[in-house]
Amino acid sequence: LPEPGTWRGLFVVGTLLFVGGNGLITLAERTVDSGLAAILVATVPLWMALMESMTPGGERLRWIGWLGQFLGVGGVCLLFSSRIGSGHGNLSGIWLVMASAFCWSLGSFLQRRLSHGRSPYGQAGWHMVVRSVAMYSVWNVSVVIAARLDAPTLAAYQVVTQLFMFLALMLDSLAVPAHSLVAGFLGSGDRERAGKVGSISTRLSLWCAGVLAVLLAALSPWLPALFTNDHAVHSRLMGALLVLALLQFPGAVAFALDGALIGADDKPWLARQAVRNIVAFVPLAIATVVWPRLGLAGIWGAQVCWMVMRAWANGHRWRTLVRHGFSVPARVTA
Repeated sequence: LPEPGTWRGLFVVGTLLFVGGNGLITLAERTVDSGLAAILVATVPLWMALMESMTPGGERLRWIGWLGQFLGVGGVCLLFSSRIGSGHGNLSGIWLVMASAFCWSLGSFLQRRLSHGRSPYGQAGWHMVVRSVAMYSVWNVSVVIAARLDAPTLAAYQVVTQLFMFLALMLDSLAVPAHSLVAGFLGSGDRERAGKVGSISTRLSLWCAGVLAVLLAALSPWLPALFTNDHAVHSRLMGALLVLALLQFPGAVAFALDGALIGADDKPWLARQAVRNIVAFVPLAIATVVWPRLGLAGIWGAQVCWMVMRAWANGHRWRTLVRHGFSVPARVTA
């Protein structure tokens, strides 16, 4: 439970998030089209960035962060553009949606600054929540794009997603020992061996990725028949499976170093970087909406870009940690 004296702050944050954030938008969507509401709600990150920028000592975004903010809002606008005006709305409903977005932003902003007596376990859980939300945002937006194209594309996307999850779990199994070994070596003060764990686990993961990629590419002409007899789905799966085979390599690096970085207790950086990684996904995702002929290859190509960003960022971060003996200077903690 929170420490005594923190309940007032929790009450304020909870009211802003659940009464103001969720309650107001529930009322608003009785009169406001869901497409317009989605675009207005997408301003939440902008509100939070503005609050941070206007607060002394707040975390100010760099240009890449602002670019990601506007690309994200632009992508939401594009995705829901066809639905705007399909319903009805009024000015009071629009103001309610804006108030909901502001309340959610303010509640999230205050939650970071009020003392809640949080334990290290709660802090670690919060960082993992941010990472999970960022990753599932990529996957859920991918489903939305596939559904906008046609039914065979959506069906093929679901097949490739299941294969991706299966292969990712196989590669991610190497991250678990890396997590434990890095934490153990750092706990005993052996920083040199902790640094080697990241390199060894990455090489092992890449070898496994190579085997999986070759098998997947070789079996791609026959795998679709295991899932469906629909020829339209078959034709979409062929190219997507080859893209999925390519995805194994950046995925191997990203997963292995995720585990190593968690073992190094770098979870706050992983949470922040998970949000920044979305920038790599957005351009090709938007291009697939604009040019539907890109189809499933465009959707999974966007995820390849996202995974390459994850792999590059994790690799750069790990090398920085090792170079500084796992004591990173303040100027490179972002």
